[in-house]
Amino acid sequence: MLSAGGLLCGLSVVSFDDGGGCLSCAGSDRSSDSSEGGIVVFDLASGETLWSHDPGYLRDVELELHPAGLVVREMSYGPEESASPLFVDAATGAVRAPFVVDSERCVAREPRAALASVTLGGSSADAPRLANGWRLARDPLDDAIRFRGGWIWPAHLRFVADSGAVVWTLRLGSPPRAMTFHGDLVLVAGELAGALGTTSVAAFRAGASRPLWSVELSGLPGWDLWNGSLWPSAERLYVVGRWFVAALAIADGDVLWSRALGDEVQSGESGYDHGSFPAAVAESGASVVVRVDGAFVVLDRATGATRWHLAGDAPESFLVDGDRLIAHADRDARVVRPALAVR
Repeated sequence: MLSAGGLLCGLSVVSFDDGGGCLSCAGSDRSSDSSEGGIVVFDLASGETLWSHDPGYLRDVELELHPAGLVVREMSYGPEESASPLFVDAATGAVRAPFVVDSERCVAREPRAALASVTLGGSSADAPRLANGWRLARDPLDDAIRFRGGWIWPAHLRFVADSGAVVWTLRLGSPPRAMTFHGDLVLVAGELAGALGTTSVAAFRAGASRPLWSVELSGLPGWDLWNGSLWPSAERLYVVGRWFVAALAIADGDVLWSRALGDEVQSGESGYDHGSFPAAVAESGASVVVRVDGAFVVLDRATGATRWHLAGDAPESFLVDGDRLIAHADRDARVVRPALAVR
């Protein structure tokens, strides 16, 4: 049950200061204009707003944090050129003079699925690789790993060396719903048939025919791998499904905690429940940020308990920088904290 005091500034709707100042609170919705929101920096643990900036024209954007400041780029979906990037002081939110962007010195980027460059048909040179250099073989019919109704195809995954020679075929029995790499591990999730029965998540070392570990998650509350994805960190694998997230030890598959996100999504607070934005997970310190099908929630890393979540449309762009969350947030976004929120 959410407490009334959990909303940012009481029960008010968040509005932006067009001059780049801090968030203010209004008793009613601010009249809309051409902007779909602005850049907001939250304290990751508490959800407190540190600063905001709404230039009045931002729509779909990508965020990058550099030593000199935050770069906000509008995404272009056609042949026309996008607007010039916006350069922002990451400490204050003030617009600053443009600076040279060096991708090698980028401090933080938006979380991206590890296999995005494969599934979107990127070049072989850019394809994600295992620690030994192996990469997924491309489908000769369309020069990309092909999808069938959201499933990675085929069920038998072929890995090749730089020479193009097939060095390993991972036979799963049925196509996985999600897959990622971590070091020399291939991690897969789905209704995996064959030798693994109905195991939901499994890890394979490069070249192995049997899993290093496998775990069944389908009996856990809220389990649903619709639009699922896998997000590895140094010690953990986060398994994200529809309104579900679980944290597994990446070394042995031990389930550390699992969460159904129904309270954060299905209460009607979200206003966004169609999964247009892909799932994303970012881990920092004692917090884990999860965006999934209508929910944008910050969880306690140790227990999975909710620290706070955003009510309103889930931010399409965000990144985590230490104890700060930087997001392109909707004008009507509100911070909601449970009555017993973890602090």
